Amino acid sequence: MRRTPIRRVSKKRRDALPAYALARGEAFAAADGLCVAKLVGCTGGASEAHHWHARGRGGSFLPGETQKLIPLCASCHRFVTDNTRAARTLGLLR
Repeated sequence: MRRTPIRRVSKKRRDALPAYALARGEAFAAADGLCVAKLVGCTGGASEAHHWHARGRGGSFLPGETQKLIPLCASCHRFVTDNTRAARTLGLLR
């Protein structure tokens, strides 16, 4: 019996990746490559794109659909994902 291997990335997502990369680049350019949150422990330079409306909570990575990417440093991104209530208060999470 021959089995088909599982794809690492779905066709739908693979087709959306170029548009996501463009949106990510635009978000980083708009913030001049700096972290937007500037929380305690911030390193200053943005290295990660944070999804304001998380994909797991109904957000999207598909082109043409609303997505808000926020450039954050790793330290601030960790804070936002670990402290969702505080992040919502600060407007960093929906």
